[in-house]
Amino acid sequence: MEKFEVSAWNSGNLNYRSKSFGIRLKLKDRNLCFNETPKNVLLSIEGNDFFTVNLTQGFWNKCPEFKHLEIGLCFFENGMISWEKENPPKFNLTKIDENKYLLKRFSI
Repeated sequence: MEKFEVSAWNSGNLNYRSKSFGIRLKLKDRNLCFNETPKNVLLSIEGNDFFTVNLTQGFWNKCPEFKHLEIGLCFFENGMISWEKENPPKFNLTKIDENKYLLKRFSI
């Protein structure tokens, strides 16, 4: 299984009930972990149910973020809505199957 360090992402809008929160990959990791064919992936946060995340054209360009309402809700429920500039929460993103991923927060 491939595992990558990713970070929390926010569009600048702190409304967690929108798609303003997500997970950002490094471009090199995106290129290693993904091919350009999938339009969406299945994501589980901390082993909860999988949900479908649509990948935007920006994901394949220079904005390698997963954005989804469930991610914002998770951040809200775990007190991660805001963070210091340049210091977002970190996670491990593990590829467990083709287009199927598990997201886990780093232990503190």
